[in-house]
This record gives sequence, structure tokens and C-alpha cells, in this order.
Amino acid sequence: MAGFKNRLHEQLARRTARDAFREAGPDAAVVTVHCDVTDVSFTSSDEADLRAQLEAHYKSAEYRRATNITIEQQRALREQR
Repeated sequence: MAGFKNRLHEQLARRTARDAFREAGPDAAVVTVHCDVTDVSFTSSDEADLRAQLEAHYKSAEYRRATNITIEQQRALREQR
């Protein structure tokens, strides 16, 4: 199961970084991506670097703890916002 989750995190990081650079356009010097789950931002001028930062974050214990909550807890968090 760990290998499967790692591949998912790698895909998520790759897509997030790619989409962020596409949205920013070719003239953007720096791109920032914010993770709402853990309230952390990542900034980079290079897509590969941003992807590596995001991948490390998605595989971190902090992210795993933040995403390992029940559906009821997720609903309660949404209602608080």
C-alpha cells in the first residue's frame, strides 16, 4: 500500500506543479502554491524544484496526519470555515 500512496503523492505533486506554472504563464519569475490542508506555502522559480518540495510535503508525517481524518471530521472542519 505504501508504494501505491507514494505514486499517488508523486502524481499529485507533478500535476500541482505543472498546473501552477501553466496558470502563472511563461513570464512568471516565481510561482507559489499553497496547501490548504496544512496551511503551508511553497515557492519556486523552477517547476522541478516546486515538484520536489510538494512531493516531500505530501509524503511527510504532517500531511499524513492532517489527511488521516474521518469524513465527519472533514465535514465539521468545512462547517467551521
